[in-house]
Amino acid sequence: MMKNNHFARFLPNLTGIILTMVFLGVILLGPKLFSYDGDLGRHITIGNFILDRGEIPLQDEFSWTMYGEMLVPHEWMADVFFALANRMMGLNGVVILTALIISGTIAFIFNQCLTRSGQFFGSLLLILLGAGASSIHWLARPHIFTFMFLAFWIALVEKLLKDRRTWLGLPAAMMIWVNFHGAFLAGFMVLGMYCAGLLWEYLEARQAEEKNKRRKQMVSLVLAGGAALLTSFINPAGYRVWNLGVGYLQNTYLVNGTQEYRSPDFHIQSAWPFLLLIGLSLVLVSIMASHQKLRKADVLMLSGWTVMALFSARNIPLYVVAVVPILCQVWGKLEWPAFFRKRDERLLLIENSPRLPAWYFAVMVLAVIFLLGKGIPMDLHMKGNQFDATIFPVKAVDWLEKNPQSGNGYNEFFWGGYLLYRLWPEQKVFIDGQTDFYGEQLTRDYMAIREMGDGWQTKIEDYQIDWMIIPTKSNLAQTLMNDQNWNLLYQDETAVVLQHER
Repeated sequence: MMKNNHFARFLPNLTGIILTMVFLGVILLGPKLFSYDGDLGRHITIGNFILDRGEIPLQDEFSWTMYGEMLVPHEWMADVFFALANRMMGLNGVVILTALIISGTIAFIFNQCLTRSGQFFGSLLLILLGAGASSIHWLARPHIFTFMFLAFWIALVEKLLKDRRTWLGLPAAMMIWVNFHGAFLAGFMVLGMYCAGLLWEYLEARQAEEKNKRRKQMVSLVLAGGAALLTSFINPAGYRVWNLGVGYLQNTYLVNGTQEYRSPDFHIQSAWPFLLLIGLSLVLVSIMASHQKLRKADVLMLSGWTVMALFSARNIPLYVVAVVPILCQVWGKLEWPAFFRKRDERLLLIENSPRLPAWYFAVMVLAVIFLLGKGIPMDLHMKGNQFDATIFPVKAVDWLEKNPQSGNGYNEFFWGGYLLYRLWPEQKVFIDGQTDFYGEQLTRDYMAIREMGDGWQTKIEDYQIDWMIIPTKSNLAQTLMNDQNWNLLYQDETAVVLQHER
């Protein structure tokens, strides 16, 4: 028996298995992590700028349309991480970094589910649904850091409710989070929901002891939140990072024009796990309502994040972080048949038995690094981690590197980050995916030219555009190729390069 117990220490537990499975799942996605989003190139370029110059850019040096304008580097630490990963292993390094962050976060959430529910099967079912739902936004971009930070943030809040001495965790976490991604605002939204829930319970409480407990918890959260608010100003842009986040969300034109801010489309399969989670949450909460009350904070978190995820698909991963542990806790409070409970307790005992560190996960990561380093593709289509030439103007940029163009260039919005990745600093862009920086007017002017709207030719003259790199099949490209004032310099199945004769 002792030998068997000793041997069991070397076996993986379910947390480690989930960590490994999600890691490999993200590795299999490979180039899809940056093919569905055009910003990775910009993040790597800005990260390289910081590493090479030892300074964080506070003025734009990447576009000619906004050159010298004040820049709020709200993702600078994430940019540095992506740049370092790219320097070490190219795009393979970026994929590995993304896989580590996503898999580590999913494993952490699963651990929180086990802790809050004391249930094995429920935690497993819900974390698998949660992983499937959050995969809709598994991309190599700074948003994944918010996915990770929000999970830790909620765990810190829960810890603070039990022990007031842990209040320093929130301001410390915020000081880091605010430099990784602008969605640090989600942390304060969570605090608001918890405080509102405690106030609700305080007002409903009839016993003085209960009122006093809720009052102390509220004071702890308010003080810790106030300290976190102060540390949120510890970033290169100071208070302007708040102006950027809040101001952008208030601009309906920019928000509505961004695909990820739109509601999820439940007619596509990638949104089905999220739909199942919503359905399951309705069932669990309905059953729970007839047995025991949920904490008011949990009610607000569940309803609030559900609404935000339905309003914007971008919030689905954050919904998973915030809601799945709550659903697991509800699952754990339900009355299950005896035979089910016994098997669940047995598996939970095995899961919580003493184990060695996840050596098998470390071996798996090292094996992936070795294989990718040897040039062996590991993505589903076995094409390797590279920019897709049918999506990005890979061949056209190869030509531009040999035939650099002078003057002001106009580029496809989605290609801005890739052009910076390949051509900066010799070539600056007209626009890239950072619409919160470029603002509404420039974005409208870009769209007017792209869609050949009213006055589009006048805007070309106003901006003194000398050349363009745009999609071959676009109406703009087809029109200009038949315009005697424009010369076709290069053409392939993805992009054309056109020069304006003046």
